Amino acid sequence: MAGASLIAQMASSFLNNITHNPLFLLSFVVPVVMLFGTSVAIRHYSRKTKVDGPPTLEQKREKFVVPTDFFNREAAKIKVDDYEYFLRPLTSEFESLMDFHEYFKSLQKQYRKYSAMSLSGRKKKRERGLEGKKKTFDDILKLYNQFRSNKFDRIEFEQDEERIL
Repeated sequence: MAGASLIAQMASSFLNNITHNPLFLLSFVVPVVMLFGTSVAIRHYSRKTKVDGPPTLEQKREKFVVPTDFFNREAAKIKVDDYEYFLRPLTSEFESLMDFHEYFKSLQKQYRKYSAMSLSGRKKKRERGLEGKKKTFDDILKLYNQFRSNKFDRIEFEQDEERIL
């Protein structure tokens, strides 16, 4: 008896929820519809997929074309021992690294100057030293970020620019 009254009570509360809140059914209907739609879509697309088989006669006769990407162009230069092709970009890479180093040395010297000025007893000179020290340090950080971004990809960019010209 207790089991029957419990079931009856649950059924009446369910019906009460439906009559007072019709959106209550959506909490059950939406997931079921989504599950059903997903299973139909999976069945539909699984039928369309074909198992890849051996090549047809037409595919066997098709001529293979080697793509002209960066690696294949470079491999052709290596095969004919054209090392000068690589030497020019490497030289410019090392020169740019030296430019970075020279500019860093000048910024470092400027930073030391402003650092010494910031220790001055005169108020105006000290303020100018602190401002110059901050600005120079910002310039050093900008140079470092530029150096990091140019470190490994400079040679490839130069070759791309030569192809465009």
